Amino acid sequence: MKPALEDTELVRLVLFLAEMSPTTVCPHLVVASVDGRSTAVATAGADALKRLGGTADIEKKVLVDSMFTLFDRKSAALRCQILSKVLLRSTAAADRFPAVLKVISESLSGDDSSPKLRSL
Repeated sequence: MKPALEDTELVRLVLFLAEMSPTTVCPHLVVASVDGRSTAVATAGADALKRLGGTADIEKKVLVDSMFTLFDRKSAALRCQILSKVLLRSTAAADRFPAVLKVISESLSGDDSSPKLRSL
């Protein structure tokens, strides 16, 4: 079994990814920004996302598809990042009928939503 990467190696990987195409790297940076095992990796991912700013084209089908796929994970922090960084800002995401309905439903009544949201 391979040993896990050290925090410094993961941070370097995040910094390397940040230099690639914004649309390609955005999903990876979103995941890095909510890394629960390493504060350094989470900080590097969040900083890289901030530097991307509006350069990632959130209307591209490839990016929207990858965000919907990532949303299916059970991490509340990851879901929150995906919603705030891409899905709530994208017209292309809003046009994806079955997938966007699932996202709305899971956000309001999923296991990780608050009792107040579930009552809506």
